[in-house]
Amino acid sequence: MRMRRFGSAFRWGFVLLLLSCDPAMAAKQGLPVIGGKKAVATVNGEPVSLEEFQGMLASLHEGAGDKPAGGPRNYSDLLRRMIDGKLVLQEARNIGLDTLPDFRETVAMFEKQMLRQTLLARQVKDVRPDPKEVETVYRDLVREYRIRSYRFAKEEDAKMAEEDLRAGSGFDNVMHRMVSEGKATGGGEGGWVKGKDLLPEIAQAVAKLSAGEAGPALKVSTGRMGEAAWTIPMLEGTRYPENPQAKEQARREVLREARLAAINRYVETLKKKYVKVHKETLDGLDYEAKEPGIEKLLADPRVVAEIRGENPIRVEELSRAVQGKFYHGVQQASTARKVNRHVPEVLNEMVTTRVLVKEALRRKIDKTPEFRRKVKEFEDELLFGLFVQKVINPDIKVDEGAARKYYEEHQAEFTAPEKFQGEDLAFSGREDAVDALEKLRRGADFKWVKENAPGQVEGKSRQRLFPVGGGDSPPLIDLPEGAREALSGAGSGEYRLYTTPEGQFLVLHILEAVPAQPYPFDAVKGKIQERIFREEQQRAVEEWAGKLREASEIKVFATDREMERIFGPGGGAAGKR
Repeated sequence: MRMRRFGSAFRWGFVLLLLSCDPAMAAKQGLPVIGGKKAVATVNGEPVSLEEFQGMLASLHEGAGDKPAGGPRNYSDLLRRMIDGKLVLQEARNIGLDTLPDFRETVAMFEKQMLRQTLLARQVKDVRPDPKEVETVYRDLVREYRIRSYRFAKEEDAKMAEEDLRAGSGFDNVMHRMVSEGKATGGGEGGWVKGKDLLPEIAQAVAKLSAGEAGPALKVSTGRMGEAAWTIPMLEGTRYPENPQAKEQARREVLREARLAAINRYVETLKKKYVKVHKETLDGLDYEAKEPGIEKLLADPRVVAEIRGENPIRVEELSRAVQGKFYHGVQQASTARKVNRHVPEVLNEMVTTRVLVKEALRRKIDKTPEFRRKVKEFEDELLFGLFVQKVINPDIKVDEGAARKYYEEHQAEFTAPEKFQGEDLAFSGREDAVDALEKLRRGADFKWVKENAPGQVEGKSRQRLFPVGGGDSPPLIDLPEGAREALSGAGSGEYRLYTTPEGQFLVLHILEAVPAQPYPFDAVKGKIQERIFREEQQRAVEEWAGKLREASEIKVFATDREMERIFGPGGGAAGKR
């Protein structure tokens, strides 16, 4: 059964009249206290607390992100939606949807999950990352090398150069001789490069070098199928530039590992306290043998693990869990000898789940207000979805005729935006990019320019607009403003210059300009039918809520003015009174 977020489940665009008591009287009396909490309304005697309202308001703020509020919030509209949600939930309980086995099972699974998560969160709340480990990880993240390297087409030439270096010959002398003999290419002034941007084999070799030291001859890929080359790098220097974002990333990584280690230690402590594994029984289980076979093991009552004060884990229960792990079944997996090695892992997961729940209950986590609130929210969102699934959805039918009519009336929404197919070159300097652009416009071959133009950016830092080898760009409407301007009005075969937000200069070769055109009806029919279905679904829920309102007793104690006094005119949570 699919689980939904509570906030999204109740964001229906209801346009219903608000039934309320006299707002002037409510303002004079203030908000009543029901069940120990201030209430903003009651629905058939069930309160809508100020705390609930504030929580829903906060969830809407989170959903809006950084978008401006757009003027004072209509608090009564939000309260109306919450009241409609209460009405639907009450009706769902009246017809017994909350007693269905699947519903109860899903809620029970959520409760166990919350018990485990809450218990473990308590164990790691005081864990702090080791500053020394953070510094180590940080330096690995930001480390940059200044490297000079030469490339060799033949292994024997690279090995010869390596031997000369080991014999004491200077790096420049050896490499200059190799270049003059046509055995090596490269050199020049080395640039700073991040360790993570290097090929793995080069990164490992360079990490072992001191400044001024040359590495061994390394086999590297040329990027062409089946071709390889050899390179000898020389480390000129290492630096660690300041990077606050990388520092925070390192802190999070170390903290995550520290918390994981703390959890593992805690779980092992609980297992020693509560669990006794019958190792002889466990070791005797063979899910890959023909005998006794999975069917007999699914009915085997032998105990494989005892849990103090709880029902033991028997072979039959373990076997069901093992069977559930293999999507295509134990029998098929057993032929590939893939089952037995996973059995201890499956048992460990079962034992860990049981002892965490046991300890959480011992600590009475299930009695805490926060736990009960989260379970109640989950039940409500699950029950609302179940009501829609069981009561609303069966009466909604969307035929092809309705979908086609919608398609014709909303043609602009189902039109593929303009896009381009092409290839590009990236340059670090504008002068080199413009020079390459002029050569191309005068008729130079794109491949030749790519292989010969100086100042090009390569490696992981290279920016692209088109996929490698030529292909579609993202739709024009989705591109950065600068890219849209560069491509505006471009036709097939043209060349354009685009400066990326990162400061690289891309020479664009437009292979084909693809104009905006409508999607075929068959290609979007499913999407249209789904959209109509959702609209009909919302309308049906609104109708249900309207009928339920007519038969219900609803009292509203908080007007917009009262809410503005509490939260402020912009909808911000200024605090509960």
